[in-house]
Amino acid sequence: MSLIEARGAIAQIRVLRHGQVVLDRAFGCRPDSLFLSFSAGKPFVATLVHQLAERGHGPVTLVRQVVFNRRGVRAAVVPAATVSTTAQDLTRFYQMLLRGGEVDGVRVLRPETVAQAMAPSANGETDRLLRLPVRWSQGFQLGGPAPDPSRPRPMGAASSPDAFGHNGSNCCLGWADPSRDLVFAYLTNRLSVSFDGSPHQSQISDAILTACL
Repeated sequence: MSLIEARGAIAQIRVLRHGQVVLDRAFGCRPDSLFLSFSAGKPFVATLVHQLAERGHGPVTLVRQVVFNRRGVRAAVVPAATVSTTAQDLTRFYQMLLRGGEVDGVRVLRPETVAQAMAPSANGETDRLLRLPVRWSQGFQLGGPAPDPSRPRPMGAASSPDAFGHNGSNCCLGWADPSRDLVFAYLTNRLSVSFDGSPHQSQISDAILTACL
């Protein structure tokens, strides 16, 4: 992957198509090296909240309000979720969601819960924290072309509107695309205080989407 090598960061990338590994590379590290996920770990917390709602721990509407993303308020309601993970773990998580909440014969969420979690809660309004138009669901960012081509979404300019995932500090990213039966994880150690990490993530995502046409 020339785009990753040119950036010079330590990284892992892993891609699954139809449940099969089609790309699994590590750059400057071992495949099982751990990376901080930053906000890319928020979907883990969201999934736990959806489990609570599904199992009847408190009013469903109130519990799910924790992961509703409305115009930039999600930073307050979704707690900090920086965990250490690998690209393999991240793709396994998204494969579970893509398969309707089941992994290795274990039911994590019901299919209807997964579907509700991916329903748009903010469909392109300007996020008050990011100051960008963002499509949010209940704990996940959603894909689709961005209104401003110069500021593409991390999941790629060619991403499907039903794609879901989350990036973290413009250095880590995981997503799934149901229409393509595709799962993607990209973890790096390159933190950036500027916006340049997001276009790079979008370029990597688009390269994968193009390769999987």
